[in-house]
Amino acid sequence: MFAILGSSTPDELSKIVMATFGDSSCFRLPSNDWLVAARTQQSAHVYELMKENAGDDVSCIVVHMDRFYGWNDAAIWQWIEAKRSGKS
Repeated sequence: MFAILGSSTPDELSKIVMATFGDSSCFRLPSNDWLVAARTQQSAHVYELMKENAGDDVSCIVVHMDRFYGWNDAAIWQWIEAKRSGKS
């Protein structure tokens, strides 16, 4: 699981993320950042996949999420749990 953060062009990033990973593998956060379930363990690979769809560099930071903690909307935690458990 990855967090894709810090884009200076969030609408463009949204198009790229959706084109690269599809609706079922992405969750848009209220901050216009993204959670992505991808079949890799490498942040660089996630970025390169997005770059292929964008045709150019993509303004963002890709972070591999191994451990996390916090409070937010229940839908976010449910999506994370479903992706980590392989239920969706």
